[in-house]
Amino acid sequence: MKKKFTTTLDADLVKELKIKAAQKDTTGAAIIAHLLDLYFNDEFEEFNEKIECKI
Repeated sequence: MKKKFTTTLDADLVKELKIKAAQKDTTGAAIIAHLLDLYFNDEFEEFNEKIECKI
């Protein structure tokens, strides 16, 4: 059964997720960080995005 959740991310949380990705963390958090990295093109200015994930 898939659970749906919505979360709000801020710049500090994204930076924390990037650190996990750099530590070769293969969890969902690291994957999300990588996708955000691509989406925001490494320009981590202040932002507040709602992201829906299904797991």
